Amino acid sequence: MEAIKKKMQMLKLDKENAIDRAEQAEVDKKGAEDKCKQLEEELLGLQKKLKGVEDELDKYSESLKDAQEKLEQAEKKAADVSASTVQHSGLQTSSNSVTECLVYFLKLVFCKKKTKKKQNKTNKQNKKTGLWLQTQLGMIYKF
Repeated sequence: MEAIKKKMQMLKLDKENAIDRAEQAEVDKKGAEDKCKQLEEELLGLQKKLKGVEDELDKYSESLKDAQEKLEQAEKKAADVSASTVQHSGLQTSSNSVTECLVYFLKLVFCKKKTKKKQNKTNKQNKKTGLWLQTQLGMIYKF
């Protein structure tokens, strides 16, 4: 009988421990369910945020594509203008060369006129000197 009482106490103690463990398991289960629900809500929030970021990425990608197209067009126009400027500057160089040649030619003509004037002056002086010599020598000779 004593053994049966001990056995019953042990079973009663096991029962109480099992009930405590079951209650603890229920609390843990409830905590896990709450945690799962919280994580699911967080997941939904992150998915919404991801969708917003993806939409923003699409928007900025489109803007980048448009900007790159505009940049390419601007670079093409700049290249065309640059080529046109090079051609135009080539014409300017040609016209500058022609102008320089004309200036050089005019300088030569002007210098020749000066030289001619100097020669004429020298010739006049020579003529005077020659006439003077001729008169001195008694010879009349015109240049």
